[in-house]
Amino acid sequence: PFNGLDKDGVKEMREYLLSYKEQDKTILICSHSAEDISVLCDTVHEMDKGVIEGVR
Repeated sequence: PFNGLDKDGVKEMREYLLSYKEQDKTILICSHSAEDISVLCDTVHEMDKGVIEGVR
């Protein structure tokens, strides 16, 4: 969700997504960044070639 954003844009988007998380809303994020995922997500479905390989 942060590709192509400058530093301020990343901060704003992260705050926006965290506000949704605090409201217990569901967000679907596709990312290769483990750092982004660990901060924003409570549940992670790992996929490989379109197949769910694990849930954590």
